[in-house]
Amino acid sequence: MSATIGLSLRLPEGWTAERVEGRGVVITADLAAGQLCQVTVDEEIRSFARGNVRVEDENHTVLLGERRWRSRLYAAAIADLRLSSR
Repeated sequence: MSATIGLSLRLPEGWTAERVEGRGVVITADLAAGQLCQVTVDEEIRSFARGNVRVEDENHTVLLGERRWRSRLYAAAIADLRLSSR
């Protein structure tokens, strides 16, 4: 069964999401051959970065005031994680 992250988005089978104090939500993709890839989402600054890291890079920032920014932020982070895991 896929995990949820408190939104209508669902994570692929084998992926997890965990809230980490001082960082945000870390999404981990457990890939074949035991390889793990991660992305951290920081809702406070509305941005994400690859890895289990403190998000400082605002290259992936979702504009303030846009409707449904939270679901779009997670969708973008999940899409980026899928690309990085190939």
